[in-house]
Amino acid sequence: MNPRIMIRWLLAAICMLYTVKLMRRGLSLGGFTAAPFLIISFASAISAILLMVPETIFKIAEAFSSLFTGVFFPDEKFSKPPLSYLLARRYTLEMRVNEAITEYANIIHHYPEEQDAYRGLILLAKNSGDEKLRLKYTRKFERRFPSSSSVITESGEPNED
Repeated sequence: MNPRIMIRWLLAAICMLYTVKLMRRGLSLGGFTAAPFLIISFASAISAILLMVPETIFKIAEAFSSLFTGVFFPDEKFSKPPLSYLLARRYTLEMRVNEAITEYANIIHHYPEEQDAYRGLILLAKNSGDEKLRLKYTRKFERRFPSSSSVITESGEPNED
C-alpha cells in the first residue's frame, strides 16, 4: 500500500478519535461553553471524511449509482425473452421450417435446460430431411441430458422421459 495513503488513513483515524473525544466533552458541558467543542468536533469529522474520500468516493458513487441505473437501465434479468413455444410451433404448422428452426434455436440458446425445445427441433429437422441439423442437436441433447434414453421414438414422436 502506498505510504501516503497509509498516512492519510492514519490521520483520518486520529481525527475521528479526536471528534469523539471533543463531542463527548462538548455534550457533557451545558450552554454556550459546549459550542466550541462541538464546532471543532464537526470540523474534525469533516477532515476525517475528506482524508478518506480519494479511496472511497468511487466505491460509494458506484453503490449509489447502481441503485438508480437499475431503474433506468435494467440488467440481465430482462435480457432473456420469456419462454414460449408459440412461434416455433406455429411456424412448424405453417411449414415455415427455417423460421421454426430459428425459434427453437433461440429457445435452446436462452433456456438450455428445455428438453422440449431440443426434441421439437430434432423432430422438425428429421421431418424436413435435414440430417446434419438433426444429428447436431441430437448430440447436444445427449450431452446435456445423458440420463434420457433417446430423443425420438420409433414413431417419430419426441420421447417424454
